[in-house]
Amino acid sequence: MPLKNILAKKEKPAEKAASKKQSSSAVSKGDSKTKNPSVLAERTLIRPHVTEKAVKSAEHGTYVFDVFANSTKHQVKESVESVFGVKVTGVRMAASRIKNVRRRSGIGKKTIAKKAIVQVKKGDHIEFASL
Repeated sequence: MPLKNILAKKEKPAEKAASKKQSSSAVSKGDSKTKNPSVLAERTLIRPHVTEKAVKSAEHGTYVFDVFANSTKHQVKESVESVFGVKVTGVRMAASRIKNVRRRSGIGKKTIAKKAIVQVKKGDHIEFASL
């Protein structure tokens, strides 16, 4: 390609920055608005993590969920708010490490288990019987 064509196609720095800013804001706004909350929840939440410790913490407004390994805090927050209709005030994540296991066919790896500890607004509660 001749140098003349390259120079003709170059944008001015101010125009380039403005167009870049518009395109990035359109993408970020479009992603959050177009996603269906139930689809996001299906890709984020697996099930409530029901243990003795989790049930005791639920009395104080802290709930524990098993989530997919690639889930983020923001996705978990949006999913819990849309599915259960509560206001989430905080999310903490805990991931277990990959472990080697021996089976009949040889050595394998255990999948990563990830938990989300969700704190809801005081006065709100989640009923798991509806699941």
